[in-house]
Amino acid sequence: MSAKIYTKKGDKGASSTIKRVGIPKYEAVFEVLGTIDELNATLGLLHQSKKIKLKKEITALQRDLFEFGALFAKETPGNDVVHFFVKKTEGLEHKIDVIDDKNIRLTNFILPGRTKEAGYLHLARTVCRRLERVLTLYLDKAGKKGFDEALAYTNRLSDYLFVLARFHNKRGKADVKWISVK
Repeated sequence: MSAKIYTKKGDKGASSTIKRVGIPKYEAVFEVLGTIDELNATLGLLHQSKKIKLKKEITALQRDLFEFGALFAKETPGNDVVHFFVKKTEGLEHKIDVIDDKNIRLTNFILPGRTKEAGYLHLARTVCRRLERVLTLYLDKAGKKGFDEALAYTNRLSDYLFVLARFHNKRGKADVKWISVK
């Protein structure tokens, strides 16, 4: 008989991180970890795409997000955390530059969506922006130091998702410019 999926350990509203046990589920660290999980699940929607290269890129991002969650669950930054985020942020910056050079220069705000891929990428971008907000709030309220690289990574990841969404619109349907009704 295989192990059961449920442990019943969280039935009374507490959970654990790598370092701490019996933490109330409403603590901000779980908001951060839950938002990382939500971003990962949102990116998973892109596996419906027929674009093989995009699916490979999304799988790589999903693996990075699991690393992000595992490293963050330690709740204390170490050299492994710093190295991971610096390396990943630099990689995202390179990808942003390469892809954005292929995009049409922005002169207006754009409406999210158009192609299925762009819509899911924009959705993931908004979840990533929320991750930035909850991470910043958690780090500030908890007085946590040394997570600057994690904040830079989330900021760059949302930028990457934006340019990638625009790229997939360019390949299917053009971005729709937002024009004020005033």
